[in-house]
Amino acid sequence: MSTSLVIRTGFSPLRSVVARANADLEHIFVIAGPSGSGKSTLMREFVLDRLPREISDYLPEAAKTWHRTSGNELSRKGLARVLGKHRGAAGIVVHYDIMRAYSRGFGRYENDPAWKALRESSAAITVLTVLPPREVLFDQFIKRARSGEYEEWWDKRSILRPLKRKLRGTFNRLTGRSPRILKDGHLRLLAVYGSETGLKQWSTRWEKYLDGLRTGERRVRLIYVAPDALQEGHPRFRLLRRV
Repeated sequence: MSTSLVIRTGFSPLRSVVARANADLEHIFVIAGPSGSGKSTLMREFVLDRLPREISDYLPEAAKTWHRTSGNELSRKGLARVLGKHRGAAGIVVHYDIMRAYSRGFGRYENDPAWKALRESSAAITVLTVLPPREVLFDQFIKRARSGEYEEWWDKRSILRPLKRKLRGTFNRLTGRSPRILKDGHLRLLAVYGSETGLKQWSTRWEKYLDGLRTGERRVRLIYVAPDALQEGHPRFRLLRRV
């Protein structure tokens, strides 16, 4: 009697988990824009049904209740781990800072681990990009520099952030040191926000990347909006164009 040994090759438990998670995912809703552009504000207005119909009618309605994540979290964990206990959900919302490729040193969006994670999925993608005037971004940047609020609120590391700030403040007072307000990546952003040409260069790169994404095999919808004047005390957004 002969014994046959069958060896399974090419099987990876990790790839299997990723495949299952990606198979369940039907839609990815990306809210993109430069740091301080109002991505979280727009999502809040969407949930509260205060966006103009010419914008909201082209967004996935169910996204109001989908799990939210960020480019930072996607870079650290990958799509399957981000979905985690939400595996089986029809969609996910991603807040994406279009300056990541610059401030994190990726150079190109194709090199960003966050977009590599998203492109593992065959889900439809709706990308809404918020493009405020440079002056608005510059003012918002200064406010965040003073408060230290650079990371997204949904990032789990934010739990320790207030404690870290308090400890740093105590340390600076005891040692007489001046607080370091900006990191190297933030200084790069300041250089961009201080130049109309610099900001235009990166917004153009972003739009070209999305155009390339659309020409592939994916179902991609692109929407561009800008902040508008307050109405009844609420933030407003106006449609620039849809692609």
